Amino acid sequence: PRQVPVDTLDVKLLFQQLDKLERMASGTNIAEQPTRNETYENRIQLIAAGTGFSLVVVDGFLVSWGNNSFCQLGHDDFGCAVGARINAVLATKGKVTAISTKYHHSLAVCGGALFWWGRGATTDACVPT
Repeated sequence: PRQVPVDTLDVKLLFQQLDKLERMASGTNIAEQPTRNETYENRIQLIAAGTGFSLVVVDGFLVSWGNNSFCQLGHDDFGCAVGARINAVLATKGKVTAISTKYHHSLAVCGGALFWWGRGATTDACVPT
């Protein structure tokens, strides 16, 4: 996956597509009208999507939601996160300036340091390390 600056995207279309993917992953009828999350609209700086989960950077803070079966959301818990949540660990480290995801893990550059979490090749981590 590659990082895409949000100013090159149609934010309304982006939210519609993300909502459709989340509903498909959860088994919800995709014919239903997508909802719009106006809380984050026009404030998103970066976005990345993994296998059934999504990360966005809003005002320098990492926000995530979706499948969390391998702690890929970085919230120190397992399962699906209902609604978007700010990553508490990274919020104390500085502004997030880059993000990336792969199947079941995530990476972020925050405060000039690289952090990773989720399912790794040799070890797993539930919070950014």
